[in-house]
This record gives sequence, C-alpha cells and structure tokens, in this order.
Amino acid sequence: MISVIIIDDHPLVLNGFEFILKNTSTIVLRGSFSSTKDAFEFLTTEAVDVILMDINMPEMNGIDATEIIKKNIQIHGSLPSVISTREALPYAC
Repeated sequence: MISVIIIDDHPLVLNGFEFILKNTSTIVLRGSFSSTKDAFEFLTTEAVDVILMDINMPEMNGIDATEIIKKNIQIHGSLPSVISTREALPYAC
C-alpha cells in the first residue's frame, strides 16, 4: 500500500482528490490538509510515501513547502512529491 497526504487550500480540489484516492485499492489516504502548517505538524510524527501538493498555497507555495519538508522532516528514503495547480505555472522553466 502507498500512503499519501494531500495539501491543497481549495476545498473542491481537496475533496476531489480525497474521493479518487479513497476509492483506489493500492493507496491509503493518511490525511488531507488545507494549510502547509497543518501538514508540517502531521509530518513531524507520521511518515508517508507520497505528498500531493498544491503549488499555489496562501501562506507558502508548494515548491517551497516541499523543500522545507525534505530538509526538516525526518524522512526514510526518498519522498516523491506531486505538485498540482489549476493555473499556468509561473515557476516553469
């Protein structure tokens, strides 16, 4: 089983991803968060395999949040992160 958390500030997107992941037999949804702060707190005590992160969050963008998680949260092995957005990527090269 693959353990996943979702971090997205848009309730409709969060609920949509929750619905899809909860109905996937090989994935365990460990949590969904509307703020990076709440996700950081969760990740200080819980381990996950994948983070599904919104790129445009109000308090911090998903790229910076992913960097903080990788640097400051105790992670065993690599942590794949999937960054999502509904807008054009201002961060694209």
